[in-house]
Amino acid sequence: RSVQWRLVKSPRLLTIFASGALLFELSFAVAPFSGRLSPLWCAHGLAFHAGILWLQGLDFVSFWSASLLVFAFPLSSLLSADLRHAFEHEPLWLLPAALYTLLQLLTAVSLYDLWLDDILPFSCCPMFMPPRSPFDPLPKWQTMTTAPLTGNVRRSGSMEPLYWSPCSGVFGLSRADLQKLPQRVVWFGSTTGMPPEAERFVRAECRAKPFLLFANFELSAELKCLLHRWVDAINSGELADAWDGAKMEQLLQLQQAGLDAFRACVDRLPQRTAGPPADCGFSPPTAVLKGE
Repeated sequence: RSVQWRLVKSPRLLTIFASGALLFELSFAVAPFSGRLSPLWCAHGLAFHAGILWLQGLDFVSFWSASLLVFAFPLSSLLSADLRHAFEHEPLWLLPAALYTLLQLLTAVSLYDLWLDDILPFSCCPMFMPPRSPFDPLPKWQTMTTAPLTGNVRRSGSMEPLYWSPCSGVFGLSRADLQKLPQRVVWFGSTTGMPPEAERFVRAECRAKPFLLFANFELSAELKCLLHRWVDAINSGELADAWDGAKMEQLLQLQQAGLDAFRACVDRLPQRTAGPPADCGFSPPTAVLKGE
């Protein structure tokens, strides 16, 4: 946690890391054609995904390490010979693969995913979004959840609470749906400053709200207060505050206090199993959509 907090309070260092990651992603296409660069890009790729796992808890190492290890050995001479052999003997099999690879590279180099649009199967999702500041005027949506089935929210089999939420216009959850969840979940944030292009992803009654709060269990007064303070803090700040280490420290402390209050609140509740509970403590939409 100390390394994470230090990085969050060092936006200039993060900018260097982000620029290097973008350069790495865009230039990886040259790795197979350079005997010297290929092992270097392999090491960089492994370190890149290992860093994500260490700092963010997102495990891409398990999925990408095997394919990255191919680049540990110089491929330029072998690749040229193999491509020449394939084109001479099986051109009908090679051309579709070459065309797909070319279109995939064009999608990556043009940064098409950054425009929030997919052109399947050449892009799967806009993973690398434009940079956000916690103090920008756009909507913010956060969640806290337990993972009783897997023990860790990062493991496969856990629900994705940012996609499935009571505010979603695409993957919405009804009151009955919330009661069926085995995990305790809190959704909170604000939807002010929403671009017109994003409105279709949010239910009409949830738009333009300075504060929204949903949960499938009874929240403590302390937790409700901390969540409200968090949303107020990020909505009342200025863009320049993200470059102020002291203000980011205050925001991180407030975030940690909210996480601690969430865990304390959940620990006081009985173990929950799948299926409708006797009393889920759900706050009705009329109480949470008033923009208090």
